[in-house]
Amino acid sequence: MSEVVDVARWQGRKGRPWRRVVAATKKQPPVCHRCGLQIDMTLPPNHRMSYTTGHRRARSRGGVASVANARPEHRKCNSGAGDDSPGRRTQAFRRSQEW
Repeated sequence: MSEVVDVARWQGRKGRPWRRVVAATKKQPPVCHRCGLQIDMTLPPNHRMSYTTGHRRARSRGGVASVANARPEHRKCNSGAGDDSPGRRTQAFRRSQEW
């Protein structure tokens, strides 16, 4: 069931293809893949601990809108992660001179 849905990059998370991905993800157990805690599906959508569909690999890093790339997450975990993929290391910036 790793159907790749053709969602234009500029379109983002709009339209029927993305809704299909979200519907398929909601069938998974409601456990946040970032923090491992249970997701309360009765919370309102704007609550920080409510359900959202996150990406395993961020779309900005080449991830696609597919069921295989989607996973359930808390809103705060998803928004706190940004486009940082799990396991990605940050690099120290090299300065041109010492300050």
